[in-house]
Amino acid sequence: MPRCDTEAMNLHLAEIATHIVPGAHAALLVDQAGWHLSGSLIVPPNITLIPLPAKCPELNPQENIWQFMRDNWLSNRIFKSFAAHYGVGGPHGVARQGPSGRS
Repeated sequence: MPRCDTEAMNLHLAEIATHIVPGAHAALLVDQAGWHLSGSLIVPPNITLIPLPAKCPELNPQENIWQFMRDNWLSNRIFKSFAAHYGVGGPHGVARQGPSGRS
């Protein structure tokens, strides 16, 4: 899916619904993203959406991953050289190194 929107969420919910054991019910925690709570959402009968309170990232475990990414990979950093930025293995070496340059 190239976008996060109501159409994508409907497809996602439909797929989740097919993996729920017959007779069981799933409760999905969702944040306040517009497509999570859209009035156009088609929520299967074996799924209940439980919205997290707005502006409470500490309740959403995914926020821990985003914070880690910001702290370790997406933050602004200064490198001594172009080679230091890409490491010995070329551009793909970045994925193998931590922010300190060590594996």
